[in-house]
Amino acid sequence: MRHEWEFETIVRAASTVQQEPLEVVGLQYPPGYQYPMQPIPMSMVDQAVSNAVAGLQVPGMLDGRDDTLYDVFVTPTPAGRNSEPYDDRRVCAGNTNCIPICPIQAKWDPTVTLGKALDTGNVKMSYQSVAYNVAVGADGDSATRIDYYQWSRDAKGNLQKVSKSVTGKIYVLAAHAIENARLLQLSNNWKGIANTSNQLGCNLMDHPLYLTWALAPEPIFGYRGPLATSGIESLRDGEFRKYRSSFRMEIGNEGWNFSKGDPYTTTMDFIQGTNNSNVNPPPGGTGTPLRLGGLKLVQQLNNIFTRQFRIGVMFDQSPLQENCVTLDIDKKTGKPNHVDGLGLPRPKVEYGLDPYTMEGFVMAAYVCSKVYERMGATEFTTNGVGGVGDFNYQGKNYHYYGAGHIVGTHRMGVDPNKSVVDASQRSHDISNLWIVGSGSFPTVCTANPTLTLMALAFKSADSIITALGS
Repeated sequence: MRHEWEFETIVRAASTVQQEPLEVVGLQYPPGYQYPMQPIPMSMVDQAVSNAVAGLQVPGMLDGRDDTLYDVFVTPTPAGRNSEPYDDRRVCAGNTNCIPICPIQAKWDPTVTLGKALDTGNVKMSYQSVAYNVAVGADGDSATRIDYYQWSRDAKGNLQKVSKSVTGKIYVLAAHAIENARLLQLSNNWKGIANTSNQLGCNLMDHPLYLTWALAPEPIFGYRGPLATSGIESLRDGEFRKYRSSFRMEIGNEGWNFSKGDPYTTTMDFIQGTNNSNVNPPPGGTGTPLRLGGLKLVQQLNNIFTRQFRIGVMFDQSPLQENCVTLDIDKKTGKPNHVDGLGLPRPKVEYGLDPYTMEGFVMAAYVCSKVYERMGATEFTTNGVGGVGDFNYQGKNYHYYGAGHIVGTHRMGVDPNKSVVDASQRSHDISNLWIVGSGSFPTVCTANPTLTLMALAFKSADSIITALGS
């Protein structure tokens, strides 16, 4: 009953209209602020972590540069996901497979808005089409058309690539950070446009992600609910930011699916007598891996799967000039090293972490281990397979992943010599071209970029409407 009482208290606190300013993790909300929906319920995994870390404090740095003790506590995570019927879309059913998209569309995705746009009758979609050139007039100040390839079939049914063009008064590129940069670099016969600042394609960032996982001492029943419903947000700011990146900690509800590919990997381990998940034989057991079937297999898997959980740590990352997207072209010959199915040069991505970001991993590993220790959980974190790569820092190896929150490459700013777009995501160089999306971010913080992207989209739309009326 204690868990149920705590859960109800958290839900009511999160959904009540505030009469006084509310402070959550250092953020001020105005009196009367209310989220548009009730919160997604905290999972049993969330509650287990929350109970265990009550009273836990950690220093800002382990080497004494910031001895301040910071509280560690769990906060429900607001999400663009229906907790009640809305917009003709269903309530989250807890499918635990929200990536890449929700199977019942309880979580918002761009097709929702695109569908509404198509319903107006004012939007035309060109399917199986790939833009490859933004043509610029002789004055160099305005775009005149966009050229694209489209796949179609000839009279004999053979697939063929046809070049077409579209013209308009205003042009908007919204192909994400990597493809926006690539398209602009492909333009003007691969010489590039909109790059007076020499910043196009530079400052590529993500949310570098450190993944940890453990077995709880008792069942906490993951594999239920959306992938994440809560996290630890209390370690995102402090004196330590002079020396290392900050981070947020996401508590996962999907067991070891992200970590080890479960439930498949562990199931096959106990069927085949392998140990790819490192739990066969079970923790504390000795000898060769077990080979099980029938009821014994079910009992063993139930014992393990009900105790699995993970914590993913996402960092802010410094913008670096050398982290960039360029065309994969040989500088001597001018010919592509690699091409895509359309014969266009592939994007070449150069990416790495700086010491400031690496320093954050040191603290993240420490905090995760402290959380598991407080829970009495057995940690299984290893340098995994996949992801982005590994690095060694201060004598310890770390494995890191990308969060898929790719930002940078056409940064916004007020100075055309130092940025690609202005605050409305309008090109400094080409007056009727808007380059929109996460590529406009000059920096990345610990929070996911979706809400900022939406705000920028509204701001860009206002400026486009104004320009169309001029």
